[in-house]
Amino acid sequence: MNEALVEFLRARLDEDEAAAMENRAWMAFDVKDEDDWMRLMYDPVIGPFGGQSPTRNVATGMYVAKMSNPARVLREVEAKRAILRRCARFINEMDQHPNGLVSPRAVLARQTLAHLTAIYSDHPGYRQEWGL
Repeated sequence: MNEALVEFLRARLDEDEAAAMENRAWMAFDVKDEDDWMRLMYDPVIGPFGGQSPTRNVATGMYVAKMSNPARVLREVEAKRAILRRCARFINEMDQHPNGLVSPRAVLARQTLAHLTAIYSDHPGYRQEWGL
């Protein structure tokens, strides 16, 4: 079960990375500053959240732009991969320890991965037993 959780999380992080790289490649200019992505997202002419109207809200656009900034997403993916690497070392102890005894670090690793995996609970491959 734990191996499936780790593989599921790895696959979702790969998807997030690919989406960020695709968005980064879409931009028509070199991003020298992360604010360039935000300006692009809420540009009044070409930005998907540009201008102000009943259906367009600049504040919402700025938030969405910040959260979807490819550079930010790539940093987040790398941070989650580092957490996953560390936790994966300990999580297998839960399946392999004799007498059903489990170390506190294995429990913490499993709970940490459950939290990270919960982000993707709307994915069809998500399993309810991975939750806390």
